[in-house]
Amino acid sequence: MDTIIPKAAEGTIDGVPVTDAHSAAWAAEAEAGCDAAALKQRGRGCPGRGAAALQVVPVRLTEEELAALDASATPAPASSAML
Repeated sequence: MDTIIPKAAEGTIDGVPVTDAHSAAWAAEAEAGCDAAALKQRGRGCPGRGAAALQVVPVRLTEEELAALDASATPAPASSAML
């Protein structure tokens, strides 16, 4: 199956130009399928802070409250030039 790649989609991956040979190899690999057991097993996501599962809770904040929260969560600069 021939695929037309728009000029804007052509480019590089990690600085290496993507060629038709690369595309053909990737297409063949995709059509062959993959071995699910060979894929890296995903972790549990964000690390927990306790034995119980954590809950995600939506919170509505005003712009001022969000700015205050962001300011308190942003670490102070630690550059030696700023000391």
